[in-house]
Amino acid sequence: MQKHAFFSLNYAPGLLKEMLAISKELTSDDDKIIMCLSEKYQWMLDETLHVEFFKSFLEKLGKVGQLLAIPFVILQIFKTFFKCRIDTCIIYNISIYNSFIFMISSFFGVKKKVLILHEPYKEKTLVRGFFVKLYFYMAELVQWIPIALSTHVVLMSPNGEKIFRSRFKKYPGFVVGAHLTVPDYYSTESSGKTRTFYSVVGRFNKIKKIDYFFDFVCWSVDKDYSHEFLVVTSSDISKELRLLPGLVRQRITVINPDQLSDSIIYDALCESKAVLLLQPVITQSGVLPFSFMSGTPVISLENPGFSQYVENQCNGLLIDDPKDFINIQKSIDFIESNLPFLSAEARKTYLRYFHPKNVRKFLSSII
Repeated sequence: MQKHAFFSLNYAPGLLKEMLAISKELTSDDDKIIMCLSEKYQWMLDETLHVEFFKSFLEKLGKVGQLLAIPFVILQIFKTFFKCRIDTCIIYNISIYNSFIFMISSFFGVKKKVLILHEPYKEKTLVRGFFVKLYFYMAELVQWIPIALSTHVVLMSPNGEKIFRSRFKKYPGFVVGAHLTVPDYYSTESSGKTRTFYSVVGRFNKIKKIDYFFDFVCWSVDKDYSHEFLVVTSSDISKELRLLPGLVRQRITVINPDQLSDSIIYDALCESKAVLLLQPVITQSGVLPFSFMSGTPVISLENPGFSQYVENQCNGLLIDDPKDFINIQKSIDFIESNLPFLSAEARKTYLRYFHPKNVRKFLSSII
């Protein structure tokens, strides 16, 4: 019997469904899976799953708290490997703890150390602000050590694989190309909902700014278009909403739970005519395959992170500039006239790349 440990000690709720889908599809009934996750994932998981939740004790202090918690987390990692023999150690998502996971796994004789990367590198020319750039440089340093310790690196998009191969030409291990994995929640009943909104979904920060979306909404209302808009996020966007004119706020529906579950996202997508993906700095998007799963086309920037999957006027629309509101409106006009076709093609793209049935084809070598 093979035993595999899946680690994700940096809370990223959008990755959990991918992690569970991959672990389920890759392993046989004879294999044992140990999920080692940040305790912040606890609200998302069924109690029947075998999961060890890692406490960092000082999460409220942010990045400083993570640094102070390193000795406590190292002890928990050591206990995990001490309790049972592990054949494969798989890490999801960047974390300051990843280096310690691989070092301790090597100490216990683990031969396969797999690092799954969603964002191997970002071009600094696309990132604005000294502190934001500094953050990415520090993130690369944190990520470089686990890469050096790994035996396999998995890139979850063709664009990610291309970036990794260009940046780490001397990487001695195995480079595995794959795609994001999204569980299939699609049903005829839910897909039959009336599609009303043009939407944005997910968390927002200094890179993935909601400003791109709100700028277009303001223009649309000013030009007297009748579109309805939807924001689905767990981020605090109250400040940005307060800055909008009253007439603009009236056209925006906001779903803002403390925790953004898959069911909330899926229901919102089924009521959307399209999702707008306007952030310029992206290797690949987790919202994109989720949109395609629900049969929802996208309007996205024509950069490699999006255009590697979006076929213009087929499963979505591509634009050159998030400030080119006229072309965004032309994309909306096209969607209004061709929604059934675009929706069907979006769904086909999901089945081709992102459905869990594809996992073994792309990732069988890591187990």
